[in-house]
Amino acid sequence: METLQKEDEVNDEAVGDAAKKPPSTLASPQTAPEIETSIAPAGESIKAAGKGRSSHRARNKRGSRARASKDTSKLLLLYDEDILDRDPLREQKDLAFAQAYLTRVREALQHTPGKYEDFLQIIYEFESSTPMHSAVDLFKSLQTLLQDWPQLLKDFAAFLLPEQALSCGLVSPL
Repeated sequence: METLQKEDEVNDEAVGDAAKKPPSTLASPQTAPEIETSIAPAGESIKAAGKGRSSHRARNKRGSRARASKDTSKLLLLYDEDILDRDPLREQKDLAFAQAYLTRVREALQHTPGKYEDFLQIIYEFESSTPMHSAVDLFKSLQTLLQDWPQLLKDFAAFLLPEQALSCGLVSPL
């Protein structure tokens, strides 16, 4: 009986010591609140195992159909001859492209005094000439000026119509 009393006292002390200790940051399994962990977004439930496969396949079919439809509409846009004319930002894009070309020309010609000014003069004369010269004539004038910079001449092809670039020798026939 005495041993039982001692065991009770030891147990009482252990319980008393536990009450004196500050609570641990790790909660015991008995006191831990139940938290539902889910990878599904709020408002959606997780389906039972094995049931999600068929809906996943159906979703893939719908997704591939939607992608195919989107790809088809993009292809149809490529066949639209007026797509560039309907671009609301076309003028801004053209201006930015021309400015980028002028910047490349200026950087290439900056170490040759007077060359960039000659380039600008040729462009100005082409724009202000009363009898309109063709873009091919402009290219020929630039060709003599930029003969030491063949890449600038090739880049100029972007400003020409395909038949003009072909007559300037900038592209090869198909």
